[in-house]
Amino acid sequence: MVRTCIYFVFILFLISSCNQKKDKEFDMIKKTKLLNIKKTDIDILSSKKIYFGHMSVGKNILSGVSRILDKNNFRLNVISIDDNKDSVFTNGYLLHSNIGRNGDPFSKIKDFELKISSELLKNVDVSFFKFCYVDFKQGTNVEAVFQKYTETMDALSQKYPDIIFIHTTVPLRKLQTGIKATIKKLIGKSIGIEDNIVRNKFNKLLKEKYQNAAPIFDIALYESTKPNGLREFVKVGNDTCYTLVHDYTYDGGHLNSKGEDYIGEQLLVFLSQIFK
Repeated sequence: MVRTCIYFVFILFLISSCNQKKDKEFDMIKKTKLLNIKKTDIDILSSKKIYFGHMSVGKNILSGVSRILDKNNFRLNVISIDDNKDSVFTNGYLLHSNIGRNGDPFSKIKDFELKISSELLKNVDVSFFKFCYVDFKQGTNVEAVFQKYTETMDALSQKYPDIIFIHTTVPLRKLQTGIKATIKKLIGKSIGIEDNIVRNKFNKLLKEKYQNAAPIFDIALYESTKPNGLREFVKVGNDTCYTLVHDYTYDGGHLNSKGEDYIGEQLLVFLSQIFK
């Protein structure tokens, strides 16, 4: 009985102590605030044509983008293709749409390729899409997805050299914590670490390939970094597994208004810097 109690306390300590590292990239995050960006840099976006393919977390981010634009009186038309299928878009915009099927990363790669080849999007200035956290879980063949992703994106970059293709890291989920999570650990049930390991693996491959070679919007970095610079993570052997900060989500994966505004602001700043 005593041994069981000690083990229970030890597991609780491991789960509750997963956010004690300040990341070296935090200084970069602190500097990328709208108040440090010239309004003219943001306004340049109003003349650019941008496409963003996504599913639900992408909608979260765009909700934050829209609020930040309104709050700061910035000019940028955010338009859903799905809601305006018969419209003609001639001015600057940030067009967006659903892409592929959740749980099937290959369908999103294929759908993005088809959309970029369409008359509507083959002449945009910037294009990117994001996977969802549900696309990567235990059993996902990360290497196969990554190979198909890089082959497709590299081929698109060669076919459309005037388009800036952005890469994004895979969003994360928060770990379950507290007594319930501790009990799950004790009886051998998952609290979310295993699936996040898969997401972190893809993100590492993506950053290793495209760092300093193409723009990367690091969603996972922002999702796992608190306002004070501490990263939310757990150690798995010698590896660090980053996870979604609890304060940024309402259900463990989708962003709440705080997370939406934070990452939406980062996306606006990121896009504005591409055209400097």
